[in-house]
Amino acid sequence: MIRLSKKGWNNVLIFSMLAMIMLFNGMHKKIMESSQLGKVTAVLPADSFILKLEYPGYAVERIGQSWRLTNVTQPPTATQLALLNEAQFSQLAHNWRTLQAELVQTNDEEDATESTVIAELSEQPNLVIIWLAGQVQGAVYALYSHGDFVYLHDQQQQRWFKLTRLVQSRLFLPSHAQLLSPQLPNSNTE
Repeated sequence: MIRLSKKGWNNVLIFSMLAMIMLFNGMHKKIMESSQLGKVTAVLPADSFILKLEYPGYAVERIGQSWRLTNVTQPPTATQLALLNEAQFSQLAHNWRTLQAELVQTNDEEDATESTVIAELSEQPNLVIIWLAGQVQGAVYALYSHGDFVYLHDQQQQRWFKLTRLVQSRLFLPSHAQLLSPQLPNSNTE
């Protein structure tokens, strides 16, 4: 048996406890991450209250109980303006608040196909910044198109989600969706 003083045994006990804490903490995170992969999960936190949605070229902002279009860099045409109304803005916020998508693994060991696709995403993404009540900073989401799917990157929590094109089209205003993302399919064709 090893002969240590009382102070030495205290140090051994302290370091062994620290090692166990780090081991259990790491295992807990790994188990939780692997159990959620491939499952459909909420993108935004539960019961989140959206204050503002910032898109490239425009923003939709909550003013009291209503919504308005702000920060428009390219003024909408008369036809587009006729299509825009408060109900659409409210529906847009609702679509983001209730958005659920498949959580995608980005680790090469688990699923090489999804990791390869994500690694190959080189196009400029459509960035959406969502300002939630009680948050100091807006949550930044990047949408990358690839084939029949769109990959959504939650830059705050470093999570990747897989969406269909139809779901992506519901996250943008109809009159601006084709201007911002020409690869979006027309909702009438599906």
